[in-house]
Amino acid sequence: MERYRHTQTGYLLTYIILAATTAALVIVLLGRAPFPFWLLPIAAGAILFLFAALTVVVTDSSMLIKFGAGLIRRTIKLSNIACAVPCRTKAWYGWGIHWILPNTWVYNVSGFKAVELRMRSGRRILVGTDRPEELSKALWDAGIAREEKA
Repeated sequence: MERYRHTQTGYLLTYIILAATTAALVIVLLGRAPFPFWLLPIAAGAILFLFAALTVVVTDSSMLIKFGAGLIRRTIKLSNIACAVPCRTKAWYGWGIHWILPNTWVYNVSGFKAVELRMRSGRRILVGTDRPEELSKALWDAGIAREEKA
């Protein structure tokens, strides 16, 4: 059963890429761009297709995190999560998918609100969301602890 589903759009990323793409297209159409420059609008379109939004789905047994159209995704078994805690990310954690130290993956498309998943393996996963309380509650209702037990 699906307990939670929410898609957050990365509006700032979208606006920046659309502005840069528009400028690049104008330069290309004016005939003032070197040959490889026309690849910029194609790359920007691919980035938007892949990363313009972040969808999180919580079911009875797993959590799905997927970017954009869903080609980039990760499924986490709830049984592997020790606890879930709403948090704020740091500005230097950035947006996108990447590894930060110590031992932490970040999945974020916009803003600085997130839910920290503390895994039974000791790793951490930060899932960006504009609704951290709702996502945390869905995980807690599915049996995930609110705090790590000592």
